Amino acid sequence: SAARERVVNCPPERRAGARPGPGHPGLDSGVGIRVWNENCTTKNGNCIDPEHRKRPLNPVKSQFPSPQEWISSNRPSFLHRCRNQAAYLGNSNVIRFALWFSLFTLAGALIILLLEAREENPSFTNLFQALWFTVVTITTVGYGDISPSGPLSQTWAMVEMLVGIGLVGVITGSVASVLVEGNRKRALGLAPIKHIRNHIVVCGWKKDIRNILLGILAANRWLIARDLVVVTTRSPSEVEELTRERRLRGLHFVFGSHTDRAVLEMARVNEARRVIILADESARGIRRDPDPRTVLSAAVVEAVNPVVYTCTEIVHPHFIPYLKPAGVEEVVLGEKNAREILSSGSLGDGISNVMTRFLPEFGEQLRVMPIPPPLIRAPYAELARQLASQGYMAIGLLENTGKLHDRKREKIREALRQPDYAGSVETLRKVENLTSNVPRFSPPPGHVTGEHTKILVLLPSARTQSSEEVRRRSGQIPEKRRSGPGHLFICGWKSDMASLLENILENHRAVGRRLAKVTVVARLPAGEREQISSRRALRQKVKVIEGEPTDPNVLKGAGIAKATRALILTAPDSERLNEEADARNLMICYAVNELNPATYKCVELFSPSFVEHLRIANVEETLYTQQYQRMMLVQASLGTGLSSSVGRLFDPTGPVLRVTHFPELEPGLSFSDYQRHFTGMGQQLIGLIEHSGNDYFRKKKYLYQAQSQPRIREGIERLVQIKHIHSNEAVLNPPGGFIPGIHSRAVVILPGREDGPSG
Repeated sequence: SAARERVVNCPPERRAGARPGPGHPGLDSGVGIRVWNENCTTKNGNCIDPEHRKRPLNPVKSQFPSPQEWISSNRPSFLHRCRNQAAYLGNSNVIRFALWFSLFTLAGALIILLLEAREENPSFTNLFQALWFTVVTITTVGYGDISPSGPLSQTWAMVEMLVGIGLVGVITGSVASVLVEGNRKRALGLAPIKHIRNHIVVCGWKKDIRNILLGILAANRWLIARDLVVVTTRSPSEVEELTRERRLRGLHFVFGSHTDRAVLEMARVNEARRVIILADESARGIRRDPDPRTVLSAAVVEAVNPVVYTCTEIVHPHFIPYLKPAGVEEVVLGEKNAREILSSGSLGDGISNVMTRFLPEFGEQLRVMPIPPPLIRAPYAELARQLASQGYMAIGLLENTGKLHDRKREKIREALRQPDYAGSVETLRKVENLTSNVPRFSPPPGHVTGEHTKILVLLPSARTQSSEEVRRRSGQIPEKRRSGPGHLFICGWKSDMASLLENILENHRAVGRRLAKVTVVARLPAGEREQISSRRALRQKVKVIEGEPTDPNVLKGAGIAKATRALILTAPDSERLNEEADARNLMICYAVNELNPATYKCVELFSPSFVEHLRIANVEETLYTQQYQRMMLVQASLGTGLSSSVGRLFDPTGPVLRVTHFPELEPGLSFSDYQRHFTGMGQQLIGLIEHSGNDYFRKKKYLYQAQSQPRIREGIERLVQIKHIHSNEAVLNPPGGFIPGIHSRAVVILPGREDGPSG
């Protein structure tokens, strides 16, 4: 090409400084090559200085164009952009018909003006009057204020009427089709969401997605339904079912996989405040484990918006390290925590009722509170004293709260301000291992709180004691009961039954209880029995009997009469309604109570509305595992990190929640006295379990005391007390003068290891 010849004709020393000019796609394209050398006089990239051989070449100044120069030189001109925009608008049917309508209207006005000028009609003296008549005629309005007088102009008016009917109909249909198509795409979740910021994006689908969304709206007071975006591959009819709820009207919906970047951009993740990625149950038909999709979705969210607060729900904990590069601030182990709660319910000490106090339906006593600015960098003991004076109980700290992106940027700035190289390297290493929302339960009294630290507190309990109850308990010492090897009877089956049984055996070993035998009665899915028999630890102690747990004959043949504790599970049946599953468990409770009233019964439910019916069956403990999972997801929408703290309470590798016996001290000690005693043992007493143990024996004992009273009035008072007894009632953060009863147990937090750098 000519451009290449011009470069070749340049001297060799000038040829070394030749570089492709802006917009140069290749040497064979014929585009000119610019010589980037200030010592050579150039014009349009060609050497024109005949004396260039006499000047020495300065290779230092020979360089590529700067990125700003390259971008500015390749930016299209204003006219080019206008032409592209016009071409884009020309492809629209609405714009096209609007242009044709305008051209026809203007042409019709000019023709009628020329025709009526010959007739000297006074109504058509200027272009505006002709344009007015043409518009009125084409739109078939026909005011009749002016009209043509000549035959040619009247003929042309008839043509305008006929053509106008078609044009107006086409334009109206085009506009209507655009509006209908837009509404249809929005209903199907195929249209990008516009004009929304600081919203919450929920990726995935769960069976109780309605309650999760309602909980998010209830927890975030500033939110309305229009601030929620659901990204899922479920059918639009299922999403429409959600909008029938009055509080969810206006909910945005985007159809597609949340692992697709284009779908997340349609949901405007780049403008979102928080993103919640659920363990998608809709993907289990294709892939049993939803965790890989969750990890991939978190990575895509990080690529779209690195500063957004991200919370993910994970089924298996071994996927957590893969979420770290994606900058996930909060991880909810929904099914794992539910399994831990179920296994703790098999202990028979009422520890799951402690978790019930964390639910909104039962008080929501566990909260995350910001530390006042004057107390930042203060010792933990000073902070706990300040809260205790206001009635709160501090149980731990939550460090590195907020967005992980912001925390890492602050650490990098701190590293740059270090005076020495070693300090900068050490700070940068902390950035690599930095973890968001790190809970620390019962830290040392001298632990200094950080700048981005919040405190975990328990709200004061509403439980009070009457003067008669205080007088009666003042002379009692909480008893310490010892039990031998137990026989656990399980009714129902879970999808991860083998892991649940292993957790049950591990929890019994952790608290020092012996479990002689475990009997499971359920209708087994195909191939599930092999999971139990293939594990050595389960094969020795677990006996599986196939049958319907609601049948008393099956329970009797399985040995329910010899069981010391019974755990009744809810089967994971997607076809069965929650009310039907609860009613089924209620029937099992009645059958177990009829065959063995002395056994300790713990039942899993979906709804708290069946609690009153369970008291008839003398059920001591009730589990709401689905509500626990929903509570943790809802708390994750607040971005406080509370879900991480709740999950850590049941983590055997970290700080754990335990129910233990009160020490046999002198009678009449209050809750404050026992707190000081447990503090000396390195434990923190946060509450107690009232009327712990078996409900049958507890009521039987009160009935015997009522019969042995010398006066009828005192016996009647004892009988009235039986009616108000609630087994395993959890009382957290009671008043300091609260006196534990003879059948009370202590709820303590054991300090454990610290995970991750504190920052």
